[in-house]
Amino acid sequence: MGHKERKLVMVKLGGSVITEINNPFTARIKTIKRLVSEEARAKKETGFSLLQGHGGGSFAHDAAVFYKLRRKSSKAIAMTQVALKDINSIIVDRLARVGLRPFPFHPSNIMYSNNGQIQEAWCSGINIALDKGLTPVVHGDVLLDATNGIHVASTESVFLPLAFKLHPKKIVLVTDVAGVFDSNPKTNPDAKLIPIIDSSNVQEVIKLSAGKATGRENLTGAMGTKVELAYLMAKFAGTTVYIANGNKPGLLRDILLDKEGAECTIIRA
Repeated sequence: MGHKERKLVMVKLGGSVITEINNPFTARIKTIKRLVSEEARAKKETGFSLLQGHGGGSFAHDAAVFYKLRRKSSKAIAMTQVALKDINSIIVDRLARVGLRPFPFHPSNIMYSNNGQIQEAWCSGINIALDKGLTPVVHGDVLLDATNGIHVASTESVFLPLAFKLHPKKIVLVTDVAGVFDSNPKTNPDAKLIPIIDSSNVQEVIKLSAGKATGRENLTGAMGTKVELAYLMAKFAGTTVYIANGNKPGLLRDILLDKEGAECTIIRA
């Protein structure tokens, strides 16, 4: 099946939602169960194909800090990837339990970067998996980098080349806040949600969000980076990107079912 015939949806479950950010190597199992159940129910109702992504949260980030990944030692690289595979195994298990037929694709095996930019993504296996009704599962990862040795790639940066090649109808980035705000909603109670980001305001929003993480700082960037990558996906893959709060029960399902009035930020080219 070609991408034009396939109704593909890509969903990233953010690390701040699926793990206890301040408790190393601890998954939020109840939240994961709820989110994948919402995906399964929505998929059953509409029949879309699903590509699942997820962040590393307190698994990958704590391993990277503990083993000093920035020094690029082989042990640090290996142990960070082990931690990523640990949270990946939990997500894969929960997807299987709700009948979503997961098949993991570790990004370090299907892509590489040069000077921090992903150069190639081999999608043949992902296309086969989708055609067979499976759910490919990807995540942020430590990639080989032709110039710098390694590159810590966020799930959004992994999604970007995949979106170019697979042309999803919709991308949902699930976070621990309601979307993109004009200031950090966790420290400013007067922060206002930005409902739409498009060519008219994207540069302003990126500047506003630069350096502002919604939770604990991590290795893969703050909200400004997320917005920039999301806009590139919208622009060059011809899709719509939603940034929404995964802690709000039912919201992910509503977005997947195109229900009006869902509180989130929508990003279009």
